[in-house]
Amino acid sequence: MIEAKRIIELLSESMFYPCSEDDGTPIKRCQHMFPLYVYVDYYFEKENIGKTLKYHDLVEEKELSPEELFNKSWEELCKEYEYFIKKLPFEFHNPYIVVCDFRHQETNKHILTVNIKFEAVAMYKELYIKNNTKPKGLAHLRCGLGFGGNYVSYIDELCRALLSNPAGLPEYILVDSLCVPGKGDYLPILEYYKPIKMWEYFRPAYRERGFDILYRKKYSLLELLKLVNVKGKDNGEIFIDPTRRNNIIDIIDFLNEYPEIELLRKDEYLNFLVKRYLRVRKIKLLHKDDYLLIYTTGIRPKGDIVLISCHIDHVFDEHQLFLKQNGEEILGTLDNSACIASLLYSLQEYNFPQNVIISFTGGEEGEEFIGAEKTRDWLEDEHEDWYDRLGMVITLDVTADNVDKDISIENLNIEKENFEQTQIRFNSIKDLKRRIEEIFKETGINLGFIIEAEPDESHFYREWDLNTISLCLPCKCPDGDLHSPKGCKTTIKKMELFAKAIYLLVENFTGDH
Repeated sequence: MIEAKRIIELLSESMFYPCSEDDGTPIKRCQHMFPLYVYVDYYFEKENIGKTLKYHDLVEEKELSPEELFNKSWEELCKEYEYFIKKLPFEFHNPYIVVCDFRHQETNKHILTVNIKFEAVAMYKELYIKNNTKPKGLAHLRCGLGFGGNYVSYIDELCRALLSNPAGLPEYILVDSLCVPGKGDYLPILEYYKPIKMWEYFRPAYRERGFDILYRKKYSLLELLKLVNVKGKDNGEIFIDPTRRNNIIDIIDFLNEYPEIELLRKDEYLNFLVKRYLRVRKIKLLHKDDYLLIYTTGIRPKGDIVLISCHIDHVFDEHQLFLKQNGEEILGTLDNSACIASLLYSLQEYNFPQNVIISFTGGEEGEEFIGAEKTRDWLEDEHEDWYDRLGMVITLDVTADNVDKDISIENLNIEKENFEQTQIRFNSIKDLKRRIEEIFKETGINLGFIIEAEPDESHFYREWDLNTISLCLPCKCPDGDLHSPKGCKTTIKKMELFAKAIYLLVENFTGDH
């Protein structure tokens, strides 16, 4: 039995489809990702609703009153949202809410559709914002600047409503060929998303070919920090609690999610679209055991290789781990979750070059640098040619020094003897320092140097005569101790600049020189 209460319960799992008419594209593309599809349009007549969904049988159809769903009458809603309704070039009549229960003819799975004849942005506010929730998905297909081109501010109004929702943005957005940069239907909020699937289409009604793309929301830096500021205990041999390590694996799996593309036929048009919209760098898992994670962006036959070493173990007890946000400022147990989050954010936001190896290690906090040792041993045993081509090792850590700077470059070391395979050359520590200063010149990143700082993983790598630096995130420590259970402080802005710094160093130290 269809009831308004059930609709409210499913809103957080729904797909919201404004300017929908009777288009079944979201259900066709997304299948049963969403148990509820909310259609909103001015034009579609309710008599046709139960007849329009292909490959589904109508199980039940019911008309709801606005009082049941919104606790308001149509008259009250029209008065409240007069600002939107008066933009129409015609007189608005006969709003309705029709709910349908459809069953797929082959799978027998059910979906609900809510079809509303009213203004779309108004319905988004009533259904989602006023219920303190957000749709899981948004369909943005052929809106034509809103209802036949007469509502030219529609995109701005929709984006404003989406961004003003305290519950956040939808996890997924489905768009078509009109929603691309330079066209009127483009949604600026897509900068927060990445494409995960693509379909070619030919729509006879419009006599056009095009494509639909399903986007998924990217991680914010704060979301990443929350996901990695979790348990990660090791005993020097294995991670006895692998929660932090496993979250890193899951995040990189998402960053690797490459779009599936269903084509009617291959041609230059589709090749162009794929290259333009679906460029996704693959981050390959090289090695995983109970103590170590090693990834690569791909290794070319020649050129210097950069190794990024980032420790994931920590000294905190489970009850001590915390994060607090106050505006831009972050207070928490950030050693070394802040660097892990920044590295993952950098991999998401920047197109890393090939010839990069990334190792997530344990054993750093005991100052025996066991994970770094295992990384070096694995590379030398399994990929000796790669090891010989290591032109730079960048270790990531937090620091209590240079707190007035955006980043701190510490523990600089230069290769002195093993020049056979690497091509990066530094005559002195000062030479390396000048090179780093040149990399960050005019980037807006304020950096400081400490040539010899507290021991970290870089001290292990320098013993093997490798060019090495520690890229550190400055944190203020109220107790003067990075390991204090009272935490240390940084800012989202500094973490963003730290993520950018990782990419800039990698970009400049990989390849042929």
